[in-house]
Amino acid sequence: MAVSLNWQEPDKIFRFTYSGRVEPKELTEPIEVIIALLKKAQHPIHVIVDWRAATDYPFFADFIFTGKRLIQHKNMGWLTVVGRNKIVELWLKLFEGIAEIRYKVFDTPEEAIEFLRTVVMSS
Repeated sequence: MAVSLNWQEPDKIFRFTYSGRVEPKELTEPIEVIIALLKKAQHPIHVIVDWRAATDYPFFADFIFTGKRLIQHKNMGWLTVVGRNKIVELWLKLFEGIAEIRYKVFDTPEEAIEFLRTVVMSS
């Protein structure tokens, strides 16, 4: 399995961690999981997506519609991305062109968590 899903902080921060070759369904199915959580939530939920251990990525077209539903959901908080790489950064730029998205890219999960705790959730 190329993805693990867990609450970083229950009901506040949800985390996806990808590794190895990521197949399209391993991207779209977890997005559906977080969309279901967002539908039940009464407040924004922030997402951390850790790409550092991923080695191969699906095409943008494989998840554009599911991804757009995620970033446009009324309870979607900040999207924090861990692991700088050109493919993921291209995806983020493409999403910027089709929908309003709040995101920030970090080198480590600890930086993303610190940002969400101190900048976003404390204000």
